[in-house]
Amino acid sequence: MEKSKLEIVVAEDATQAKKYKKQGYCPVECSFGEISVVDELFLDHHGQLSKLDPVCIRAFERHSGKRADDPRFVVTGGPDADAVLCIIALSDAVNFMRFSSTGSRHGDLHDLYKLAARRDRDPHVDMVKACQKNSGNTVLLWFLQQRFREWDSAVEGMISACNKWMSDQSCFMHCLEAEQGRKEQAAEDMKNGTVFPVYSTELSILLVEPEGGFGFDVWYKKHDFVVLLNKEHGTVTVGARDVETARKLGDRGLRSLFEELSKKQPGWGGSPTVGGSPRGQKMDAMDAVQACFVLACNLASNETFSMWEPYINHA
Repeated sequence: MEKSKLEIVVAEDATQAKKYKKQGYCPVECSFGEISVVDELFLDHHGQLSKLDPVCIRAFERHSGKRADDPRFVVTGGPDADAVLCIIALSDAVNFMRFSSTGSRHGDLHDLYKLAARRDRDPHVDMVKACQKNSGNTVLLWFLQQRFREWDSAVEGMISACNKWMSDQSCFMHCLEAEQGRKEQAAEDMKNGTVFPVYSTELSILLVEPEGGFGFDVWYKKHDFVVLLNKEHGTVTVGARDVETARKLGDRGLRSLFEELSKKQPGWGGSPTVGGSPRGQKMDAMDAVQACFVLACNLASNETFSMWEPYINHA
């Protein structure tokens, strides 16, 4: 019997995601603000599901091959490593079950999934050290450097990379040099950004429009919060250095900020430490400045004109 072909559809909103779910598609990271569209596998970890582990590690450890006979998935936004690896494990796309009893190969794949889960939650992960510990981890580093925007090509690229690594573990070593270049570009992007010191605190917010993409691990060395504007794709991402920093906003962390921003533009959402703008809505520089403004005002302890004035001038 011929194996079913992998199919991935992208939902623009929760209503559309629920429609596909009803048709039998498996939702993967279908989060829209505080709304998570999930089936019995609960494959999301945003909003009210923020306490759950990233979806890739749960799929690998508990549900490998679960959708091998019906590999239809509904997603939203752009493809990240967590969701892509989740889909690969669920669909058994690189024969994960075949490795379950063959020792080291399965262990290496498990290490790759654990690293992807850590990296999804913790931007401070040192990818170079991770790759030195296990050369297979360079598959994840390679994937992150591609900055895929299309789901099909992202999944195909990851599968191809996994297969290539299994035959030649040294073929991704050039990625380590590229990782150093990324950090250098991130430092340059930080110099070109705008810093918002939070009145009456020692906290600072960096507003950045990067040339080099991801650079949170570099930016957090000097700033507590980062607001990233991606003009090419019209998105705004907000992140906190760590859980302790996010709690400067209260126990819900950045989720309280997203709730506030959603009063004007419904759909902001994410986890306590990172999230961003509504799905499918184009954001511009003023939206990013507004996010900085609301974040700064929520962090400041004294609501007086002297607090507001610096941000009014920035805007």
